[in-house]
Amino acid sequence: MIEQKHPLRQTHIAKVWPFMRIFCCCIRKPGKGFKIGLKKSLREKLGIKMPKSEIAIENEPYLKLGFGINAYLKNVKQLLILMCLIALFFSLPMMQIFSKY
Repeated sequence: MIEQKHPLRQTHIAKVWPFMRIFCCCIRKPGKGFKIGLKKSLREKLGIKMPKSEIAIENEPYLKLGFGINAYLKNVKQLLILMCLIALFFSLPMMQIFSKY
């Protein structure tokens, strides 16, 4: 029941918050999840391939939360890049103009 309400509970913190890799000396490296390993081994024994969606969920933990969170994070990332580009293209000409005086 807890995993249904909190799907990222068993996900390693470095996958959920990528900026935490800075503190690599304090955080243990993530291991393979038991459930995913069990699924892989059972499907291997039965001769069934692992679906691409399962592999994608293993690599990207936010896929467990649904489309809304992924769309929001994608939009935030695009806005961050856009703001950096705007700031860069507005600040460089201004710096060049002010450096002459």
